[in-house]
Amino acid sequence: MLDSAGPHQDLTSCQLICNLLYQINHVCMYVCMYVCTNVYSFDVILGDFTINYFDDKESDNLKNILESRLGYQQIVSKPTFLSGSLLDHVFIRSHKFKSVDNSVIGVYYSDHDAVKILIHL
Repeated sequence: MLDSAGPHQDLTSCQLICNLLYQINHVCMYVCMYVCTNVYSFDVILGDFTINYFDDKESDNLKNILESRLGYQQIVSKPTFLSGSLLDHVFIRSHKFKSVDNSVIGVYYSDHDAVKILIHL
């Protein structure tokens, strides 16, 4: 069961296509994102991109490909790394969902924080 509008609401069908990326070479990551999103039409792309979203120079290519060209929206707006950087991204196709909530949760076992996502279908 998935809680979308209230407790214990059954959904007859739900399909969510995600792509999880983890610290890959920047050039390979851009190629992978572009090819995968055009071939598979992912609803959510998330992971440790090792690109600081707050640094415009560092994140310009990422924003250009995912946001400008492919129409994704970055939903995480708080730092996810000890240095104050936002390295762990969640990009969504916002028109697919009623709303999406997120929060950054500190964890003791990593220099990265966890990102909690609640998708309302």
